[in-house]
Amino acid sequence: MSELMAAVIGGGAAVIGGMVTGWFSRDAGHRQAAAAEAAGTRQAEALIATVQATLDEQRRVRRLDERRRAYTAFLDATKLPDGTAESCREKYAAMDAALSWLHLEGPLEVVQAAGAYMGRYEAELITGVGQATSAEELEQLLWDRERLFLREAQRALGIDLDGGQTSGA
Repeated sequence: MSELMAAVIGGGAAVIGGMVTGWFSRDAGHRQAAAAEAAGTRQAEALIATVQATLDEQRRVRRLDERRRAYTAFLDATKLPDGTAESCREKYAAMDAALSWLHLEGPLEVVQAAGAYMGRYEAELITGVGQATSAEELEQLLWDRERLFLREAQRALGIDLDGGQTSGA
């Protein structure tokens, strides 16, 4: 009986050993699966964050491009000829149309600078109540207003006055 008992005990030990090994293997498999799932989740979150950052940057660039087009439209309007009363009114109308676009794109400082240019232009060349006593003085008055507009537009676009890009835009 001792051989039979030894065989039963040996067989039982083998079965129990197999069960314990199987249990630990199963447990290790679950841990590996959980770790793989967590790693996959982190990888997916990182990918989503990268895609979101890319989309945010594209939105920012599109917004700046739209502002740049609006600012350019206003500057282009200021460059129209103004030799006659009719051409002065046409130029003012073009600036006014561009100003409407500036109101949409902003910011307020750019709109105010454009308004200052238009106010000076209107006073000097449309209504004739301006202060300029010569063509040179008029040109300087308008150039001062244009520089103000340019400075505010550059600030809004995130361009520093040295011509580089700032990180704030």
